Amino acid sequence: MKMFMNKANIFAILGMAFFLSCSEDLKPIDPPCTASSNTTTHYCSEGIMKEYGLLTDNRSNPSKTYRTVVIGSQTWMAQNLNYNASGSKCHGDNSGGDSENKCNTYGRLYNWEAAMDICPAGWHLPSRAEWEVMTIYIGGAATEGKKLKAAGGWNIYDGVSGNGMDEYGFSALPGSYGDSSGFFLLVGYYGNWWTSSETGGYNEAFIRSMSYDEEAEWTYDDKSFLLSVRCVRN
Repeated sequence: MKMFMNKANIFAILGMAFFLSCSEDLKPIDPPCTASSNTTTHYCSEGIMKEYGLLTDNRSNPSKTYRTVVIGSQTWMAQNLNYNASGSKCHGDNSGGDSENKCNTYGRLYNWEAAMDICPAGWHLPSRAEWEVMTIYIGGAATEGKKLKAAGGWNIYDGVSGNGMDEYGFSALPGSYGDSSGFFLLVGYYGNWWTSSETGGYNEAFIRSMSYDEEAEWTYDDKSFLLSVRCVRN
């Protein structure tokens, strides 16, 4: 079943959600609690100090440094990719709004074709099977959202905070989605990440999706949609 609804229905949902939480501002995610070295950094999350690796992407000018985290046998980026590739976009690009701030918080959004080749050298877009390896390691999809979502940065929907526990340092954030025409929606409420796995028809690929509840879901949609990217080490 496809995740995305028609735009009329989405606007109705967004209107209700906006009424409930439009006053909620972006908050700093995991403020640093010690200085970084060349290879690691320490961040405080929910009062717990966590150690992260560091990945420097020299394709940008200036270069960008991302946190990375080991979960089981895999090493993942602990932030959404924010490389300004051709065709990528940020929330706010369509309205002259705070797109740079949204980029820095939620990363950029990419279509599937771009996502397939957008990760830094030595990293790649995970397949559905690779994401499932992490899901099994942390205890299953029923609580994956709670365990992987950042402890801040998610909006309240219907009285329920979308924030997670960030138990593994993955710090999933709700970058939601957009399309090439400049239509963006539900930032702060949904996180959607491309995988490299295609559905087998209709120009679609699988997406890992999280919302305000504790679960994570498999969804899919057209490859032209713009979604977030997390890379996993080769």
